Amino acid sequence: MRIKKAAQERCKMEISIGGVVRGEDFFNQEKLMDTLRDVLKRSSVLLVAPRRAGKTSVMQKLLDEQDLYPGFSIKYYNCHTLGELQTVYSEIQVCAAAHLSDTEDKILIIILDEFSSIIDYMLRDQQKNEVIRVLRLFKGLRDNPVYNTKVRFIIGGSTSIDMVLRSINASDLIGDFYRLPVEPFDAETMKMYLEAILPPKHIDLEPNANELIIQLFQKSYPYFINLLIAALKHRYIGKISKADVIRTYREHVITGEGANHFSYFYERVQKYGLVKKSHIRATREILATIAAIGELDENDAFDLFQKYTRSHDKACFDNLMADLENEFYVARRYGSIKYYFAIDVMREWWKRWHPPEDKAYISEAFITMKKDGSHIYYKIHGNSILSKDPELISSMQTALLMYTRDIGFTTPLKKVEFEGESWLISTGDALVLSCKVIGRGSTRKIEEKMKNVVHDVEIEYAESLDKWDGNVNTFSDIGKNIDTLFRW
Repeated sequence: MRIKKAAQERCKMEISIGGVVRGEDFFNQEKLMDTLRDVLKRSSVLLVAPRRAGKTSVMQKLLDEQDLYPGFSIKYYNCHTLGELQTVYSEIQVCAAAHLSDTEDKILIIILDEFSSIIDYMLRDQQKNEVIRVLRLFKGLRDNPVYNTKVRFIIGGSTSIDMVLRSINASDLIGDFYRLPVEPFDAETMKMYLEAILPPKHIDLEPNANELIIQLFQKSYPYFINLLIAALKHRYIGKISKADVIRTYREHVITGEGANHFSYFYERVQKYGLVKKSHIRATREILATIAAIGELDENDAFDLFQKYTRSHDKACFDNLMADLENEFYVARRYGSIKYYFAIDVMREWWKRWHPPEDKAYISEAFITMKKDGSHIYYKIHGNSILSKDPELISSMQTALLMYTRDIGFTTPLKKVEFEGESWLISTGDALVLSCKVIGRGSTRKIEEKMKNVVHDVEIEYAESLDKWDGNVNTFSDIGKNIDTLFRW
């Protein structure tokens, strides 16, 4: 492996993993900041985003640039340091009263970072009544006509406040806040971000490697891409290829050291048990299934919810899925009833470490010629960068075929572990069908399906297989056979 030299020239921007970003490192959020300042003129704001999305950085940006906005006077509190909700309320009450006694005609902006987290901690400490009492006082202060034109609040935190308050029937106590999402980067923004943090003299990416990174992280936050970039900086010197990027993505971000950064998102599902303990397992199985197959129909998700909660309460299910959307675990395309992972890299991590417990699913399938290893057909369930990259597909198929040849075809069906993944391989007289399987459930039905597909294809294309001339277009309709493997 090529090891990167210790001495590095300074990037245009610092690569921050988990810390608050400030100044020039706060990248391309001008529109968000403009919206925030505009909304604050008329309403308090709840910043909505998952952990590591940059909510605290947004708050700090507003605080750092308050001199540019003479109409605001800004005060920041980290609720963790104040300890109790009553202490938080007392602080803001004193702060607001002092502001009203000032002769300056400004709007006071009180930033309450980790506000939702302190509520969560108090509820776990059996302080439900105290939480509701103080939240009512807080709501009363905001509704007070003496305050509501002169004082605004920004709240945020690592925990979904909607879910926490719904568990104690107190959702109405924050209903007056404007919900402002901190959105993940799209592909164009991610491209600009890469250009900003990766000058050629610092990391030398081949053009197709640069494009691959954009594909991998086109719906993500800087935090996640920085995990990859930091690893590339320390691992390689000279040209960095697409294969280097894929290897680092798999070995460092999805597994290895980088995988630890995702554990919080799995552990946070425990909070879905605030309503009912059985919701924890239901939530995990829904997410595991979406990760395994790419997307999940709402009706199928509801079936899983009913199975693990023994409840037919559709409203309760709808609330659970809304929480998953609000916390950026899942998303739905406009007008669709199918859920998919909101952040692609999160799906890859979840698929790798937390497969479904009670079922097994085929996530990828391809057919090759047994005689010469020619690649006939490939399909992946759900969106993946592999589905867009023929070069990666071909290299993966070739590696797997060589591996299976090395271990020998001693039975018509073989289970193998290949690069940390589980594969079922079914061989016929002329074809080899390989399927990647995700999940801890029985594969008996999958094995039967695979045997049937190989059998049916070899009968349907018997003449073409007998006179094989290397023309894969002969099998252009084979997709209808492969599609049967993905129906569950």
